[in-house]
Amino acid sequence: MKNFLVISVVVGVLVPHLLLGALPTDLHVQYDRDGGLYPERTHIDLSTNGGVYQHYYNGVEQKVNFSVSQKEMNTVYTTLRWYFFSTIKTKTKEVYDRGGDSISLIIGTNVITKSNLGQSFITGALSRWRYDRIANSINTLVQKKLPAYRRPLTIEVESHLTDYKVRLAINGQQITNWNNITVLPGTNELSVALYDDLDMWIIGESFVVEIPEVKIARIQIRDRDISLSTE
Repeated sequence: MKNFLVISVVVGVLVPHLLLGALPTDLHVQYDRDGGLYPERTHIDLSTNGGVYQHYYNGVEQKVNFSVSQKEMNTVYTTLRWYFFSTIKTKTKEVYDRGGDSISLIIGTNVITKSNLGQSFITGALSRWRYDRIANSINTLVQKKLPAYRRPLTIEVESHLTDYKVRLAINGQQITNWNNITVLPGTNELSVALYDDLDMWIIGESFVVEIPEVKIARIQIRDRDISLSTE
């Protein structure tokens, strides 16, 4: 009898979530990440009409529109149902400038949002585990799409200050391999900095480059002055 009761409870919980019907034609799944005090944000919107990826960093923006198949969208929708998205528990707590992320399920005028951002927290280990699985499903799909839209950028550096090390970063991410640089379409921040042998910052400058219009970025460093020319 005890086993029968357990099985009945489990079926009663699972069935309503697994039998929500076919993929809604007006479904949108949105994912947002905010850096809090760090000047970076990401927005993703998925639907059967296509996907949008937007990345903001320190005033610049990269944007990619990509196709999403019925199968891919159904996989995301199934993940939302399988991990009981609507029952993920949250709580609020008074905090300030907290970064994080949020997921929204939109069907027509109906919106369900679960946020682990700002004053909203995902509460409980099980809810956090389910939330992370859904977020991973969304981000995995998008990360598979983006490489096809990245464009090569050649960076040439001429420095007359040979006693200093030159470091480059694009949108806050340090470049370790200058020979294989690809960036997403839109405005991108290219940062150049000089460091001494003790790894102390000496001088730096940031430039905005438009992709795909810019294919080559030439950086000249002389007399502690950094300049950029493009083509």
